[in-house]
Amino acid sequence: MIVADTNLIAYALITGTGSEKARQVLIKDQSWSAPRLWRSEFMNILALYMRRRQFDFVVAVDLFQGAERLLECNSTTHSGDNLKNGQFDNGIGGQFAPE
Repeated sequence: MIVADTNLIAYALITGTGSEKARQVLIKDQSWSAPRLWRSEFMNILALYMRRRQFDFVVAVDLFQGAERLLECNSTTHSGDNLKNGQFDNGIGGQFAPE
């Protein structure tokens, strides 16, 4: 089992400078785990990409759901289904809605 931080998760799903290494780790061991904080951190990464207009909300939702599948998450607070409502809910009262 790989205990992944948010950067490893992001590089596995979003092409960047660390993607090749992250995908090698995924090939070596497909059982990943991460602290609960990864969700909020990953949503911040997705929000940054959206602000920079590097991808849109639909792509962000797909990436979040892909990360949940990667980590086999069953959280209802941060479920990708909740993101389809048009906003990110960080579970602590803050929300991000695309413009």
